[in-house]
Amino acid sequence: MQLLDMMLREMKEYDDVPIRSYTGNACPEHLDALEVATEGGRDLSASRLSGLAGRIIRPIADTDERAAIVNGWGEQKLMFAMKVMVRESRTSQQICLITGYTDHVGASNSLKGVLLDEKMCLYFNSVTRIHRGIIDTPRGQRFSTSILKSNQIISKQSNPDFTLARGAQGSMTMRPEDIFSRNTTNSVFAERARREGSMDLRGGYAMGTMKLSNRLNTSPTRYFERSIKALATADSGDGLIDEMQHERDTTKIFKDARGQVREDAITADPVFEELSQDTNIMHDGFITLGELMMMNEDFDFDSIPVYFHEKGTKKNIRGEYTPWTGMDNETVATTMLVNALPMYLINHQLASIHFTATNMNTMGEMVVLADSAFPIEEGPNLRDIVPQFCQRLEREILLDILPYDDCPIDIEVDATTSGETYVKISLDGGQYEEFVFPTFLDSVVPPVITERQDNMDNMAATISSIAESLGHSLNHDDDDDNNRPSRIITDLPGRTGSGRKRSY
Repeated sequence: MQLLDMMLREMKEYDDVPIRSYTGNACPEHLDALEVATEGGRDLSASRLSGLAGRIIRPIADTDERAAIVNGWGEQKLMFAMKVMVRESRTSQQICLITGYTDHVGASNSLKGVLLDEKMCLYFNSVTRIHRGIIDTPRGQRFSTSILKSNQIISKQSNPDFTLARGAQGSMTMRPEDIFSRNTTNSVFAERARREGSMDLRGGYAMGTMKLSNRLNTSPTRYFERSIKALATADSGDGLIDEMQHERDTTKIFKDARGQVREDAITADPVFEELSQDTNIMHDGFITLGELMMMNEDFDFDSIPVYFHEKGTKKNIRGEYTPWTGMDNETVATTMLVNALPMYLINHQLASIHFTATNMNTMGEMVVLADSAFPIEEGPNLRDIVPQFCQRLEREILLDILPYDDCPIDIEVDATTSGETYVKISLDGGQYEEFVFPTFLDSVVPPVITERQDNMDNMAATISSIAESLGHSLNHDDDDDNNRPSRIITDLPGRTGSGRKRSY
């Protein structure tokens, strides 16, 4: 691998952060509102789903599952960011921006400069693929930057001695692909397996310690949009294959939907593929700094900038901010915000931003004002991308985090993609709460990881209920087959009342 650049920054201790997995709530009230908002399933765009997606898919409030992290949350660590060349031509480059954290602060100042501990372990948090190409402009040639893809690197929850953090089943992921996999099981077989005490571990980590998860999954709106659109497309395709639809194999439709939201395999990523050839990263979940040095003998590691905290210039973090263990609306709303923000920042090529937002004005409209922002790479015009970011922030994040429609909110946020995110928030006219979140290791507590089978079953049932509800509306909307819109499936495993024959 060709390492282009690397930096390290000392981080502080943090309050323990719980795992707040997504939970689904497809109650009749939400289903009715969804039917109205999407015009009976005809318009499944993110703008239509925003505000409602956060009611249907929301992080669980009542949780006692503390996320396990190497050496604990009270141990100081280093954040690292590095750029790796994937491929290069005369006019373009593909670069991977990889972020993560260490197991301890393996750096110290000395008379000879900064000394790095080669035994220091590097844990990976996210990988973003960036394309840079030369374009012609009226003012000459310049680089144009675009984001190709961005993934979290989710590892199974384990203790420092590599034993499972909780329970025998271990960690499972709840990405849309995993939920569709769960719904492909024949209902008769699934019920029999449950009675005999079997567990469906397809969402687990049987093949390794790490998985990639599209950063779109951290936003309820985007998670919901991806899932429902995949089902609608798969169902429409099934109708084309079997136009009469006398027998509709619903498990096949879920399989097709799963293929449309399939996640990237970490073993196919060019950087991690090379790392796996020279290290035990796929088994251990980390590499050492010494191993990275051996793979990049031409890189000058002595020149890596290491940023240390200036002692006494900033108040402590652990124990000084609002803890993340609360069940109140402010904690859940802030959790949703810090989960989703990195995806939107990366999508708009922003490394950091400071903004305020409120709907406490005469018209009750959400107003977002950004006063500073910095790009990930040179190239994007901040005058264009910052207003676009603010518009999406209004429509797709802030409306979703509200506990109910038109709930008054006043919020100030200082966010980065690879450092810390500070949030000061007031909901429903209440007092302000201040939170700080270590974004540089947000893959430890994503909303798509869980330790409980019940959470997987809940999400699978929620997606099924929504598909059935919208499908029923579409199927009975118009008796004219020539004008009938695309359906979402109504024959679901384990459900009755459709009148159609199911295949098992």
